[in-house]
Amino acid sequence: MRSVRRVASIWVVMLVGLLLVVPALASPKTAKPKKEVKSERFMDLSADEVDEILEAASHLPPHDRLERLSRHFLGTPYVVGPLGEGPGHAKDPDPLFRLDQVDCLTLLESLWGMMQATTLDETMKRAQAVRYRNGIVSYIMRNHFIWLQWLPRNEAAGYMVDVTRQIGGEATLRQTKILKSAAQCGGQWKTFCAELAEELPREAVQRDIIPLDWTLTHWRDIPHGVFAFFVLNERSWLPYRIKHAGLILHDAKGRPFLRHASTVHRRVLDVPLLRYLKMLKTKSVKWPATGLILLRPVADVPLVETVPSVEQVEELPASP
Repeated sequence: MRSVRRVASIWVVMLVGLLLVVPALASPKTAKPKKEVKSERFMDLSADEVDEILEAASHLPPHDRLERLSRHFLGTPYVVGPLGEGPGHAKDPDPLFRLDQVDCLTLLESLWGMMQATTLDETMKRAQAVRYRNGIVSYIMRNHFIWLQWLPRNEAAGYMVDVTRQIGGEATLRQTKILKSAAQCGGQWKTFCAELAEELPREAVQRDIIPLDWTLTHWRDIPHGVFAFFVLNERSWLPYRIKHAGLILHDAKGRPFLRHASTVHRRVLDVPLLRYLKMLKTKSVKWPATGLILLRPVADVPLVETVPSVEQVEELPASP
């Protein structure tokens, strides 16, 4: 009886071993290829796909429209000055419009254009309105300096509304930037300012600014869907005080974050607003940060079809 049990046990062990060995000897199954996830970045989409996104977003409230559209820029490479006046323009022949590269300001210009549009073609026309005085495509007519040109011209045109004092209240500062002549510009800016002399305002340009220290304790009060411009301390020999800009949004829990084209990470990304503000406070030592200017972009602005041609530039008077 014992011998029978022993034989049976041996057979069981052999059978189990066989069951384990046979699958190992069989031809391995070819792994199914992973399904490729299509990129949602604008730069990777066709014009028709971009048009579909613009059409769908056009039915959303303006601040939600900004969030939805800007999401498609995440991961887009940062390049300094990616736009110009197009091929044939000797001064800056870079493309007039593109989605594969942005810097901090062209990101906002593209987003503003998309807020007004349902097609990519219309977006291109709209973006020119905020980038150039009177929408005239010319290096001289471009809004090069945010404080002196970009902000006041786009506010006057009704494209942006300054909400800085509305948010900062009594803490808001009123500061001035003035460039009396091109000769005031120092260093490498002398030639640049001389070329733009007729377009630079001669009178003082005042702006409301929320102090950086105030934002460190009231950062939650900054609303969803505003353009933020980060102001540095005044240096009279430079024609600018703003070196960076981005879009402030809120996450699902209502916490503000900054979506911007990062000069450090070289791409468009999100960063918690408080973390970014603390970085400005601690890292901006050589040229300290003063505070923020906040603008709410206006949506659904009527498209002006009649844009003067570049040949008419010389006939136009200088801006006041």
